[in-house]
Amino acid sequence: MNEIPLIEMYVKVGDRYYRQVDRPEFNDQGEQSPPVKCLYLWNKQTIVLDHGKDFVPNIRLFNTKHELPSDLREMYEVMPKKNKWLHG
Repeated sequence: MNEIPLIEMYVKVGDRYYRQVDRPEFNDQGEQSPPVKCLYLWNKQTIVLDHGKDFVPNIRLFNTKHELPSDLREMYEVMPKKNKWLHG
């Protein structure tokens, strides 16, 4: 498994922060499929608490989703609309 450097797990699009996460997926039979990488809306205060205030200015900034590189844009497009999957 390729580890992503911690700072690259976060991006800022406009004024919102996102973190790359692996969203669990299940097939029709209820069996777990490989996870889908997506960007998940993340709270700036949580980032500061987890990594310190000096971490935040180093997060990659994009003014709009259209500026995202293609791999991140794909993750943005599969971003969960509601957070049901986190709660079972």
